Amino acid sequence: MLGVAYTAGVSIQPVIDVWSHPQSWTPAEFINLREQTERRMELVEGALLMVPSPDLLHQTLARELLIAFYNSLPPELNVVAELDVRLGSEFRLPDLVVYNRSAVSKNAKNLLPDQVALVVEVVSPSSQRRDYLAKMHDYAQAGIPYYWIVDRREDTTVSCYRNTPSHTYAQYASAAGTETLVVSEPFSFSVVPAALAR
Repeated sequence: MLGVAYTAGVSIQPVIDVWSHPQSWTPAEFINLREQTERRMELVEGALLMVPSPDLLHQTLARELLIAFYNSLPPELNVVAELDVRLGSEFRLPDLVVYNRSAVSKNAKNLLPDQVALVVEVVSPSSQRRDYLAKMHDYAQAGIPYYWIVDRREDTTVSCYRNTPSHTYAQYASAAGTETLVVSEPFSFSVVPAALAR
């Protein structure tokens, strides 16, 4: 539901009332809402999903992996944290996104699947099913070529998946704890998962 506020006769940006919205959210409404709030949220099947704020370990893992990516990426790729990825009429909020620089405007507010090389999710206690099932399915169906999961249960594990012709992900690499992950796709990269939790 949209409401318009007025101050001294001056019209202010319409505000969406998140809690009394009467029907499915449209992509346009979601984009408008994202411009008005700092809340972490996703749009899935017309429903607005609030994403819990990450804890310290989650943020540490994401930050350290972002830094490692930044130091390894070829010039045509870049990495950012928590930028919306639009999957048709839905929006997901990955922890990290590696994208093609030449395909994206510098003031883009979201990315499209054909602009994305890799998405990364850090698994939190509340996000296990979402990251391993729902998001894995959605990213694969949208055609995003690579999906990595950082799982912080027990030993920190980094698992790497590539998209297949059937639009499902197949694992092609994994490392846990003090093992070294070494991959050549989607770019040359190596990391010790345990070092991400420092």
